[in-house]
Order: sequence, then C-alpha cells, then structure tokens
Amino acid sequence: MGTALVNARFTPENVKLLDMSCSQALILLAFNDNESLSYAQIKEITGLSENEVKRQLVALTMADHQVLIQTSLKPEETKGGDSKKVVRRAIGPQDTFEVNTLFSAKLKRIAINQMQKKESHKETEEVHEKVLSDRKYLIDAAVVRTMKARLRLSQTDLIAEVIKLVRFPLDIAVLKQRLECLIDSDYMRRDDNDRALFHYVA
Repeated sequence: MGTALVNARFTPENVKLLDMSCSQALILLAFNDNESLSYAQIKEITGLSENEVKRQLVALTMADHQVLIQTSLKPEETKGGDSKKVVRRAIGPQDTFEVNTLFSAKLKRIAINQMQKKESHKETEEVHEKVLSDRKYLIDAAVVRTMKARLRLSQTDLIAEVIKLVRFPLDIAVLKQRLECLIDSDYMRRDDNDRALFHYVA
C-alpha cells in the first residue's frame, strides 16, 4: 500500500519524477531491460496477482498520464477504410505493452493515478481479527517471560513490564483479559492474601 518516487527517463531529454504505487513502480522496473512486454511476462516478472496486474496496467495506460502504451490495441476502422481512434477495452492476457517515449507533461513531478485495492468491510474485519489474535500471543509471551524472570510481581509492575516488551499500543483491558486467561491456564496465580499480586507457576 506504499508509494514510490520513480526517476523515469522516457528519452535522454525527457526525464520525469513519477509518484506512484509500489506495484506500478515494480511494473515499470520490468521495462528497464525490455522494450516491450506481454501481459504474461509482466505478471511473471513482478510476481503480482492477476487482479493487481490488471488494476495497475489500467492506471499506467490511462490517457491523462499514459506512461505505458497498450501496443496490442488496433485502431477501429471507419466505413471508408480510414483508421479511427483507438478504442480501449479490458486489459487481459492477449495484451502487450511498451513505454510511451512520447510521454509529456508540464510538471517535473507527476502523481500517477493510484488504483489501490479497496477492501470490503468483511475483509477489513478479518484483518483486524487476525491482528488481535496475533497480538494475544505476543502479550501472553511477554507476561510469561516477565513472570518467569521475576517469579512474583504486583499487577501494576507486571503491566508496566509488559508494556515495555511489546511494540504496539497496548489496551490495558485486553492485557487484563490475557492475565486471567494465563491464570486459568495455570501459568501464574494470584496471591492468596493479595489479589493484586501474581506468582509464577513453574
């Protein structure tokens, strides 16, 4: 989801600084050693998914900042046989591309249209749940490591130690839930006389 600044030399005299997505930059880099590339070659060289390749090739061949030319497109013909304007169609495996050496723009630095993937609400929730699940294990490991080293700690000191160990913002409520889970799993126990004091269970 990041961006990159690419120093693009269309001709020796025509050099532009392109502000683009990392996927777009990856596609352009493939043309350093190739004048023309097929859709299949671009997909193989970059290792990008089918949807990502299509999405970024559309952005790179758009008329407003046409960095690449879809060379497999053929001009539509009029009734008299004269060539008409090129009609765009969906990009696919049948296409080939080359760098647009006639690329022109008034500005030295140009922002290329970035067609990033829009995550659905369901996908966002799944990613969030995965992150929370991974963090639970990291919190548990930090608590056990601390308790194993110190053997007994007050809740306040334990929370302070765990916050130092983990590398992400820690929700205290989540940490307290993890403490209860570790108590239930017999990794630690509360003191019989002081509920705010924990003992490591070897």
